[in-house]
Amino acid sequence: MNRNRYSINRYKLILNLTFVAPIIISFLAAYSNKHTNLYYYTIPFLVVLNEVIFLKEEDLLHNKEVKDKGILSAIIIAFFYSYSLYMASKHNLSSSELLTSMLLILIGAFLRSASKIFLGRYFSNSIRIENNHKIIKDKIFKYIRHPAYTGTLLIILGFSLMMDINISIYIFFLCFLMTMRRIDIEEHMLIKKFGNEYISYMHKTWKLFPFII
Repeated sequence: MNRNRYSINRYKLILNLTFVAPIIISFLAAYSNKHTNLYYYTIPFLVVLNEVIFLKEEDLLHNKEVKDKGILSAIIIAFFYSYSLYMASKHNLSSSELLTSMLLILIGAFLRSASKIFLGRYFSNSIRIENNHKIIKDKIFKYIRHPAYTGTLLIILGFSLMMDINISIYIFFLCFLMTMRRIDIEEHMLIKKFGNEYISYMHKTWKLFPFII
């Protein structure tokens, strides 16, 4: 039991460092190179702290239903937002560019936080089925099945717009494909667990963006 607890705590520490360390390193590099817009880091840093606060993986390592531990996704996203902030802080964004980027990041963070709160103990950074799992169908989940992923994509789009509009399209498309693959794995598990109940829920809701997909 103590060994399991040690392994779980070590895994949580790795995820914490994965989220936090890159943005700190990016900020220190930008500061040492005398970038002029270090305040760009303010809201993104709060978003990263939000991810750490809601990190919950207590029974991850001994849960046989886990299909994805989220480490690779966390590393890719952490590298991306750290690099984008480093590049953005080198030059002045226009007011409209900065406002659009920060607005997308804030909306995305709100969707992720709301999803975690509404899901409660059923939320996880990994793909798994909890004991006594149930389908949450109210509040935002009445319309969108995966609002946390919607939030993630909006955050990524916000970060990428800090660099270049053309680059942001490619990055968003790549992350969209990765997200769709993860959702397919998750929904396959949910259909296996709940059968027609989840299939019926799928027919009444949008996957990510209302009226689009």
